[in-house]
Amino acid sequence: MALCANADFIPAPENKKGFVPPGSKPFPCHKAATVYPLPLRQGFEHNNLYSFTGITKNMTRFLNLKAVTAALGLLVASASLPAFAHDFSAGDLSIKQPWARATIGLVKNGAAFLRIENKGGDADRLVAVESDKADRVELHTHLMADGVMQMRQVEGGIPVNAGETVELKPGGYHIMFLGLKEPLKEGESFPLKLMFEKNGSTTVEVRVQSGTALENTHQHHHDHAN
Repeated sequence: MALCANADFIPAPENKKGFVPPGSKPFPCHKAATVYPLPLRQGFEHNNLYSFTGITKNMTRFLNLKAVTAALGLLVASASLPAFAHDFSAGDLSIKQPWARATIGLVKNGAAFLRIENKGGDADRLVAVESDKADRVELHTHLMADGVMQMRQVEGGIPVNAGETVELKPGGYHIMFLGLKEPLKEGESFPLKLMFEKNGSTTVEVRVQSGTALENTHQHHHDHAN
């Protein structure tokens, strides 16, 4: 069987394309076969594919493409993260990460949480909260009564001493929504007005996050009077 005269390419019967590096042993020619060069992606070195320069250029282009792909992936991932890092202020007070737990089913009570940092030299107090999300919005905490942990409304507000940070969180101080007018759905946000004794009032945007129904309701329908 005769060898192909062109050692750079091998025959490609049935339109199958192939490539043999220069200097390699030629393959037997297939009778009446047509020779096709290997198609390369646009932008890659063809003539110097197997030279040091060609390999270097091609690898550089490939790595640059991977870098761009990775950067795009990070951009998409960051865009999918919840908008959860907004800070708000009222005078010397900084209010951080206000959020609420999503409710489940026909649950009528909900809770919201946040952190209050007092950057001033005077103590202050969170005395009231307002929202259109529920019939009543109150400040609550946990108290031990007769060996049972119960939730009760805070009398006189929540103190925020100078230079300190107070965290409203599950199991401690929290903002209670009694008689929700509609469910708190994960991913949504809603305004909440905070009123302080000395630093005035401010409206924050509360982000609804996923959570369990028990943590969300705190079983207030057992512990509160109508």
